Amino acid sequence: MLSVNPASSGSIASSANDNSSIAAFVSQNSIGILAVVPSRPTSAVAVSGNTQLAVTWVAPASTGGSAITEYVVKYSSNGGVAGSWTRFFPSPRLPITATLCTVTGLTNSTSYVIKVIAKNAVGISLPSANSAPVTPAAPRFLSAFWGLDDGMPQQMDGMPITFSWLINPASIDPADFNVIRSDGTVTVPAFATLRPANESNETQTILLTGDFGDAASGVRPVRVRLVGQLVGSPPGSKRSEAFSDLVSPPIRRLSAGPSIVDAWRIDPALLTNDANACTVGSAFVRVVWSGGITDFPTGNEVGVAVTRAYRLTYLHRGKTVTVTPLEIGDLNDGDNMHDLSFPAIPARAKLLTITLPGRHVEDPNGDPNSFQVFRFREPNLYPTGWRPWRR
Repeated sequence: MLSVNPASSGSIASSANDNSSIAAFVSQNSIGILAVVPSRPTSAVAVSGNTQLAVTWVAPASTGGSAITEYVVKYSSNGGVAGSWTRFFPSPRLPITATLCTVTGLTNSTSYVIKVIAKNAVGISLPSANSAPVTPAAPRFLSAFWGLDDGMPQQMDGMPITFSWLINPASIDPADFNVIRSDGTVTVPAFATLRPANESNETQTILLTGDFGDAASGVRPVRVRLVGQLVGSPPGSKRSEAFSDLVSPPIRRLSAGPSIVDAWRIDPALLTNDANACTVGSAFVRVVWSGGITDFPTGNEVGVAVTRAYRLTYLHRGKTVTVTPLEIGDLNDGDNMHDLSFPAIPARAKLLTITLPGRHVEDPNGDPNSFQVFRFREPNLYPTGWRPWRR
């Protein structure tokens, strides 16, 4: 019985020369060859978390005739240059045998790339191509919008607040929030809900209702503080964690009109069996507004005019490409999100901006949007197998 190991015993290094030697050895000694090293893993994808990255990859096309015993996952904060790689070891220190892991112990606001190496009884594969650069980040309080003054049931005010993470519905309690008014007083919302959002992947925005101020008297809400604890995860991550002690940006006034506060790329698998999903296209981007939006000036659901007005720009192989949506999904549900569909966008393209000219959509008060330019923070793509919170 004969096996071929291109690397020295116990090494996790490999090279093209090693594999060339394997090929020559195999061609000259084909009788009795039972196993060689695996082919390389492919499609390494990293998704941002708080001091961590959720990493997935595709198993090698060939195991080399011997089962994969573990994967070696490495990260670099220096663009992957030679000598900059660090091997990640999970805790407890067990072999990584699945095609996903969470790389922990990283530094927020530092960009990382990931590569993955497969190992069998013979030895190790060549590394995968590096993942796209991804930057770990803590959850952020993106926006708070005083959308309705006495416009909710029981003469209450409405205030949608949006986070950068998807929130576990079971963790939401109105007592988690303090609303600070312009006169220095503090109030607690009467209710907190994810409605009108009705999909399990739409949990970024929480609608607070209560007595937050009075436009006629000049008392208005200025900030929202998260004083309790929410549980959530970044879009694309399977690992959830609790967070607290966040303060909103200054609350947008009633007359400011709606604004885009977040946008990210959606895995098409998330839209399976979604009655509000786009019916055309193969690439999808979610646009999250500060509050509910409808067509300006009609107040009806948006249509062709808004679809044709949106623009997405992305960078691929050094060229900036601008595309117009084919369709808008997630309509007729009263929430603050538009799902835009596009023709195929390269998987490794870097999303740059979403734009919409002014006076195309309006908030519940009829205030139109100003010209919107949203700049993507990450070229976000869900890893294979991710599933959102279920309600």
